[in-house]
Amino acid sequence: MAAATWQGTDEEFARLKQAVEHNCDCVVGTLNLPPLTCPAHLMLGDQTTLDHLLYVYRTRQGFITREFYAVPVRAISTSRQVRSVRS
Repeated sequence: MAAATWQGTDEEFARLKQAVEHNCDCVVGTLNLPPLTCPAHLMLGDQTTLDHLLYVYRTRQGFITREFYAVPVRAISTSRQVRSVRS
C-alpha cells in the first residue's frame, strides 16, 4: 500500500498538523495493552481524505463569501404591458 502524500503547502501542512494534535486521542500502550491510534491520526494515512481536506480548505472562502456576503438580486419583470389603442 502506498503512503499518503500531502499535496499542499508547508503552511497548510502546519495547520493540519496543529488540528490533528489538538484532536488527538491516541492511547499509549500500558499494562501489556497495545497502543491505540486515534481517528485524527488514522486519517493521515488515507490519500483520499487528505486530498478532500485540502480541496475544502482551499475552496471554503468562496462558499463563505457566497453564503454570507451575497447581494440580494431584485426580481425584474420581463413581461410587457400591452396597451389597447382605440381609434
